[in-house]
Amino acid sequence: MTRPAYAAQIEDLEDAIVRCPEYRRALVLQQVTSLFLDDQRETVSKLDHLDDVLVCLMRPATTDDLAKVSDALVRSGLKLPKAIHELVRHRDTSVALPILKHSRWVFDDDLAEIAETRELEHLLAIGSRAVLSEYLTTTLIMRGYTAVHALIARNSGARFSEAGFSVLLKIAERDDKLAGSLGARSDIPPGLLRKFLAIVADKPRAAFLRAAPASVKTLATRDTPKIVDSDRNYSAAEKEIAELRRAGKLNDSAFNRFAVTQQIDKLTVALAQASEGSIKSMERLLSNSSDVDQLVIACKASRLRWATTVSILNNREGCLPIEGDELKALGGLFESLSLSEAQRTIRFGPATKQ
Repeated sequence: MTRPAYAAQIEDLEDAIVRCPEYRRALVLQQVTSLFLDDQRETVSKLDHLDDVLVCLMRPATTDDLAKVSDALVRSGLKLPKAIHELVRHRDTSVALPILKHSRWVFDDDLAEIAETRELEHLLAIGSRAVLSEYLTTTLIMRGYTAVHALIARNSGARFSEAGFSVLLKIAERDDKLAGSLGARSDIPPGLLRKFLAIVADKPRAAFLRAAPASVKTLATRDTPKIVDSDRNYSAAEKEIAELRRAGKLNDSAFNRFAVTQQIDKLTVALAQASEGSIKSMERLLSNSSDVDQLVIACKASRLRWATTVSILNNREGCLPIEGDELKALGGLFESLSLSEAQRTIRFGPATKQ
């Protein structure tokens, strides 16, 4: 490969700079920065040359001089990857932060390494970038800084993986400020959204809903569950279900059979015993079309499979089958729940702020 015509000039420049006194090096750096970055009309074709010149001049420069170059480079918007690589990895925040916050030309590997290894001020700078990938948001989340969590939750240009959202929402169960920041987002996966609304209460829930769009508020404030006041006698069903449990036969197959054959008394008792909830609460869930999220949680707490849960959902008394996006969202809720979360919610109700 032919060597660039200016390569020898760069080597001569390096030799000259090494012999220059510090004040001369600073002056040359300032003049080159001003020449190329303040007037860009004839620099586009010379960017590679400029990149090499800047890197050469920056190596012996002081921190104050590098900070000025950093600011000038950000203002220019020019793509100078070598110079940016040197500046963004600088330990001094006055040099690195302008590039971290504003430059579109930072290498992804540089951002990832800084997100993994540097401290709060650097992480906040990354978190304020106009665009953040799922990998970067996940890395920032796992560093564990509350201020960073709040910042990226408010950043509309940040993209999150489902796992990233799951971690933030878990933290938000006890953090109403973070809950409020997350509430304004429209990209939370439906299953995780329904899970959060189903298991959280008090200040975090209120803060989340204050910031939420109308569609989420509607989801959270659906018809108040009706009170079931039946005189159904469950004594025979309780005896049969207890025998099935002792024999180890209270399994998915039994639950599915009760649902399909509309043996609602046995299904009610089976859910109550398997989830350690009350018969009255299971009776309400199996007859109330507006509280399907809690029924999904009860099925999860009972260690049932999703296919069995769907069968139960679609065989409730007086309720239409669930299909399409609604069923998909409920499937997301089911998969996002851990067994312990589901059992705690059924036994003790939604989580409250400590």
